[in-house]
Amino acid sequence: MPMKPDWRSVALCALMLFLNNGLMLIGVSAFDPIVLAGLQVSVAGLKLGDSLTLLTLAVASPGAGWALDRLGPNRVFAAGALSMAVGMAVFAGGAAHALWLLYVAHVLFGVCLSLCGAFSAALVVTTVSGERPGSAMGALLAANSAGLAFGITLMQGMAGRLGWQGAVLAAAIGALALVPWLYRRLPYRLASVSDDVDASLGAALRSGRFWAIAVVAAASFFVEMGLLTNIVVLAVHDLGFPVMRIGALMTIMFACGIAAHLAAGALTDRMDRRIVHATGIVLMMAGLVALALQAQAGHAGWLALTMAVYGAGWGASYVVLQLLLTTSFPGGNRGRIVGCIGAIEAVGAGLAPVIVGSLRDRTGSYAEPLALLAALLVAVLLGAVLLRPASCKLR
Repeated sequence: MPMKPDWRSVALCALMLFLNNGLMLIGVSAFDPIVLAGLQVSVAGLKLGDSLTLLTLAVASPGAGWALDRLGPNRVFAAGALSMAVGMAVFAGGAAHALWLLYVAHVLFGVCLSLCGAFSAALVVTTVSGERPGSAMGALLAANSAGLAFGITLMQGMAGRLGWQGAVLAAAIGALALVPWLYRRLPYRLASVSDDVDASLGAALRSGRFWAIAVVAAASFFVEMGLLTNIVVLAVHDLGFPVMRIGALMTIMFACGIAAHLAAGALTDRMDRRIVHATGIVLMMAGLVALALQAQAGHAGWLALTMAVYGAGWGASYVVLQLLLTTSFPGGNRGRIVGCIGAIEAVGAGLAPVIVGSLRDRTGSYAEPLALLAALLVAVLLGAVLLRPASCKLR
């Protein structure tokens, strides 16, 4: 039987997502110039740390899923917050002095994401099962996007008062303060969101639904990370967009994403999720095609509007994607199943930056890579339409 709906758990998960995506994953990049100057390392050497974060996420996710099923969300999420606190402390103490400490910090960031970032959606769906799960998912992902939108600004603001190391340590203290709250307030186990028979990991891996969701998720994150990690070079270098306005451009995109998270979450509680998912993907495709046309023309006349449309599309599609992932496989093995799909997602996300960047180097323009991303979304759209609402009978 589902547990009693617990909106405090939703709030705690939302806060943890804001911290680990806003202050940890994105926020520390505000200090890249300082770390570069201190280490005297190449940009590629610096960004290898980001790749280590994603690689650690991919490798650790299945094991984290096993821990979620066996040890319970409260212990796993508390361990994730502790990993963030230690990682941020290592980053503050050694990132600008020793490259290996920078890499250790990024590995700990990946551990944090595998323990509590990837499973927040699964926990939220179970704690509000039967009471507007779409709305709860929308609120959770809105917190995630708020962190992405304002993380750098918040870290820079704290650095103005505390210095960059003080700002990173303040984020570490915030994560550490959450550890007892997560341990005491989160459920001791994941409840089922369905009365169907439990889905075993082996049965899930043999099912077409598992691989359909995994491919749709990996392709979606490939598109998202392919664009996000290249948007600054595209906008500033290729389109002549003012570098000082990049922050505002990203805020526009994520603000539209936040609004779309909330709207899509509410709509999925009232209508077929496939309609919401397909609408979001079509908006993403429209944004990518518009970006490709601007890249081909070499000017940014309507870049802000384009990013707003893309952001709204991603915001809507991401809500449904997470609902698909967390409701398709009921029972006591959900953590392991979600962890395996999360590992596949991370591989897609990790490959995208280098592939899109390499295509740009070969062709001299982002027009072709962006057109490729838009074409990939056609396959994602087909999968989204064909994936029916969950009705899992796996053993």
